Amino acid sequence: DEIYHARTAYEHLHGLSPYETTHPPLGKVIMSWCVALFGMTPFGWRFAGTLCGVLMLPGMYLLGKLLFKKRRYAVLSMLLMTFDCMHYTQTRLATIDSFVVLFIIWSVYFMLRWFFGDFYGRKLWRSLVPLGLSGLFMGLAVASKWTGCYAGVGLAVLFFYGIYRRARACREAKALWKAAPAPV
Repeated sequence: DEIYHARTAYEHLHGLSPYETTHPPLGKVIMSWCVALFGMTPFGWRFAGTLCGVLMLPGMYLLGKLLFKKRRYAVLSMLLMTFDCMHYTQTRLATIDSFVVLFIIWSVYFMLRWFFGDFYGRKLWRSLVPLGLSGLFMGLAVASKWTGCYAGVGLAVLFFYGIYRRARACREAKALWKAAPAPV
C-alpha cells in the first residue's frame, strides 16, 4: 500500500485527480503536508506516519493511567506499545493505518474520560467537552480509513452504557430525595 498512498499524497499536494480512492482522503492529505515539507522522498512520505506512531505513545500512557490509576501501569502500557513490532513496522511505512490508530486511541481516551467523569455539581457543558473531543477524533479516524467505523461501535456501547448509568444514578438520587424527611 505504501506506493499507492505516497503517490496519492503527491497527487493531493499538486491538485491532481487521486489514483487511489479506496479509503477516505484525510490520511493521504496529512501525508501530503509532509511531502510538501520534506519532498517526494521516502523520508517525506513516511514522516507523518512515524509522527503518528510517536503521538500514540502519550495516548497509550494516558489510557493506562485512566484505566489502572497507577503510573507504573500507565508506563507499562506505553512501553508495551513502544516495543511492539507491529507498531514499529506500521508507523515507519507510508500507510494510512498509523493515522486511524492514532485517532482511535485518542477517541477512546476521551470517551473514557467522559464515562468515568463526575457529572454532579458540574456544568453540563464541562462534562460534554470530553464527549465532543471523542467525537472529533472518531470523525478523524473514519476520515482516514473506513476501519475507523468499527471502533465507533465500541464507543457507542460505552456511550449508551454511560447514559444508562447516569440515568440510574439520577433515579436513585431522586428516590432518596423524596424519602428524606422534610425540614422542620
